[in-house]
Amino acid sequence: MCNSDGDGLIGEIPTELGQLTAMTQNIKLYSNQLTGEIPTELGQLTAMTQNFKLYSNSLTGEIPTELGQLTAMTQNFYLYINQLTGEIPTELGQLTKMTSSFILRSNSLTGEIPAELGQLTKMTQGFQLYRNQLTGEISTELGQLTAMTENFYLYSNQLTGEIPTELGQLTAMTQKFYLYSNSLTGEIPTELGQLTAMTQNFKL
Repeated sequence: MCNSDGDGLIGEIPTELGQLTAMTQNIKLYSNQLTGEIPTELGQLTAMTQNFKLYSNSLTGEIPTELGQLTAMTQNFYLYINQLTGEIPTELGQLTKMTSSFILRSNSLTGEIPAELGQLTKMTQGFQLYRNQLTGEISTELGQLTAMTENFYLYSNQLTGEIPTELGQLTAMTQKFYLYSNSLTGEIPTELGQLTAMTQNFKL
């Protein structure tokens, strides 16, 4: 386990951490004052299955496409509350074993939501892209995330266009389906009436 959460660490993440290729879980560098870009070398940690946590720092630059090589990841991929920019790499759609907590929120990410994220079909909760600067239409492919039960968060972006009818396929959703604070237009799809398991917090 590489654990340096909340220790007041400063400076950049060493590229040499990419040599910890036997690590299977718990890269925890969160709640520090780390700066600079995420090293592309962290994409070499291909044995990682859970708890890749870099959140609550001051990391900048783009999300490395190499992180799409972490295909053994099943849960807790946390890059949120940083200063990351650029587009969400399409390569993150290769993390198809992810079941929960794919969180990129509260950065300055731009561009469209990659259609490839619709390949994360095992996700059950914690698909969080909110509080970025994402634009374009909501990918219809997100309707393939049919295992989602809660915490489907796309709110507080700059998304446009109509709400895809395909989101009506997320019939396992029980709570916290948030699309508000965007620039969505058109009618509310009747297909959203298929989310009959919803018990609370449906916000458009």
